[in-house]
Amino acid sequence: MGTSPRKGLLCALCAVALAPQASGVAFPDPSTCAVYVAAGVDDVLATAYGICSTVADCSLSGLDEIACASDISSVLGTTFDLGMRISFATLVCGALDNVCASDIMAA
Repeated sequence: MGTSPRKGLLCALCAVALAPQASGVAFPDPSTCAVYVAAGVDDVLATAYGICSTVADCSLSGLDEIACASDISSVLGTTFDLGMRISFATLVCGALDNVCASDIMAA
């Protein structure tokens, strides 16, 4: 039984967080920060798209319960992904260790 993609991402994030400290590279790390900021913008756009889809699928005139539930789940997922990225970005962009918060958002 394999690990879920989310757990794989979490392991990768932990490896990234620990590798610079072990090799003596101090935070903030501008290149990794840029990656997390770009990914955060992508999550904001995905959340906005999900909200638009939710409005269309959950309106009373054309209610599609399965599509509505799927859209709501998608919005929640992208919102939690955004929270995880912001929490982890505080470490790589500003040396504020919020890896615990990032782990909770990824769970």
